Amino acid sequence: MERYKMCNLEQIALDLANGFIKVANKETLCYENKLRRIRHNEFSVLTQFNETIYTFEGNQYVLDPVGEITSGGRNNSRYGSDQYLLECLIAISKVTDKVDISLTIGLPCKDHGNDTIKKNIVDKLVGSHILKIKKNDSEVARVLEIKDVTILCEPVGTLLDLIVDENLHIVPELEESKFLIVDIGHGTMDIIETNGLHITNKDHANIGGMTLVQDYLERINAKYSDTGKVFKESDVTIIPKNKINRYNEEWDFSQELTNSKKHIANEITSIISQKGYAYENYDLVVFTGGCCLQINDYLAVPSNGVIHENCQTANVNGYKKYAHIMKG
Repeated sequence: MERYKMCNLEQIALDLANGFIKVANKETLCYENKLRRIRHNEFSVLTQFNETIYTFEGNQYVLDPVGEITSGGRNNSRYGSDQYLLECLIAISKVTDKVDISLTIGLPCKDHGNDTIKKNIVDKLVGSHILKIKKNDSEVARVLEIKDVTILCEPVGTLLDLIVDENLHIVPELEESKFLIVDIGHGTMDIIETNGLHITNKDHANIGGMTLVQDYLERINAKYSDTGKVFKESDVTIIPKNKINRYNEEWDFSQELTNSKKHIANEITSIISQKGYAYENYDLVVFTGGCCLQINDYLAVPSNGVIHENCQTANVNGYKKYAHIMKG
């Protein structure tokens, strides 16, 4: 009976990460995890304000890559916040118009298995929620009933995406393989060791895309420290760009960005080595996570290693496969 009930729920996979939100149903979406609150006297001149507006608990928001509102960060108190709930509801609303939802999400290795965090997430997400969505002058009040939340360890998603094919069958030649999966996200690097689908160890380090942004900013601000000019995170963006328009001119920081990418890639390799992982002990070493897209040219990938071709969405695709197998 319980499995029958699960089968009648809309299965949503969600990777509500620090940098980008990845959500999967029939399609997989990936977008930056930042919102901007709309002020009461805000309006557009000559052009129509055609962004989708989300109203939640009396406040109006739009998705905005340069917005300042996000639950993202390394502080695990985010999981019990209203902001985390809002980001979750918006993501769900973008991939389904159904009401009854069964949710499968991932947590970093350092947070997975923490009963307090699990309780905070379940208490915050499970239940009935109303999200008003306005687009092109038409507003609807969406009711989202989150019936259950399944929590996986984030890099397990990539493992499932590798071992389970699109028909939800286990790939025989990978079933007994020894994997080292290194998930380099925006906030953290998560590591799991596995024998097939059996997880033998999990680990983490506070390094990723956030570290890259911080290092890049330190380099460019140090270069111009005697001029009084200061560059901020909003100038370089979450995916650092080498040319910045600021102070009425364009600045080319290509060398500084290259140096930062090389430094972070080298630091990641060093951390993995210092933690005692020897690549030759595994059948396959897999690098995944969105930060790989930024440092792939400088990351030391061993001969038995690969960067997942869909490194930014591999985790959420794995969660989706898990949900269909386990929940119907």
